[in-house]
Amino acid sequence: MSKHRSTHNWKNGNYLILGTLTLALGLILGGVWFNQPVAAVVDIVQITVTAEVYLPAVVLNETPTPVPSATPNGYPAVDAARENEVIALINQNRSSHTLNPLVTEEQLVQSARRHSDDMATHNNTSHTGTDGSTVKQRIEEAGYNPSWHGEIIAWGFPDAAGAVNWWMNSSIHRANILSTDAHDLGVGYGASSGDFGHYWVVNFGRRSGDDLPDRTSFWCTYVTGTAEQGSSVSFWSDVPCPPE
Repeated sequence: MSKHRSTHNWKNGNYLILGTLTLALGLILGGVWFNQPVAAVVDIVQITVTAEVYLPAVVLNETPTPVPSATPNGYPAVDAARENEVIALINQNRSSHTLNPLVTEEQLVQSARRHSDDMATHNNTSHTGTDGSTVKQRIEEAGYNPSWHGEIIAWGFPDAAGAVNWWMNSSIHRANILSTDAHDLGVGYGASSGDFGHYWVVNFGRRSGDDLPDRTSFWCTYVTGTAEQGSSVSFWSDVPCPPE
């Protein structure tokens, strides 16, 4: 806390010093008058002047509030929140069927976000990217080497609950969400002012070497939807592609 002293206190201090000097002078003159050595008299008088310095109060700056950092890969937090909601809903449905939750893999998140951004930018509702990429190519280019993989896409659903509810009411989409072949997943969300506004991608995978038996597989694709919204699923099936 800073100290403050009024003007009259400083004046009192000046009077005190002046009085002390006057007393010393009187003693010296008295010593001369009474034939006392001046040095002896001066030795008797010791004047100590103490100066007090009063500084203004200094308020230290508080630690600045950190600026929120960007989410991984620079995606806005609102997109990550939507993506995480899809993951939570998928795992809730798996849990209700006594299945293990799927593990979020950053590489699958990258591949899913790549395609959701492509869909939103070009109003694309296909599993084939506008650059010609396939599901497997996008997953592998993100650094994930799958022994099994699948992809669900959706468009026109403004929230995660609507998209997941649609998938769970489609037998083929539901079979992929509840697949025992799947071990990992990643979700991407993109938005635009285009025809459908909202675009969702889920990439499913199981890494090579994760004890899946070798088998003949069929790459199957199904599309369902209306003029306002829709969804498609592509995946490996070990039997000829079943009807919806």
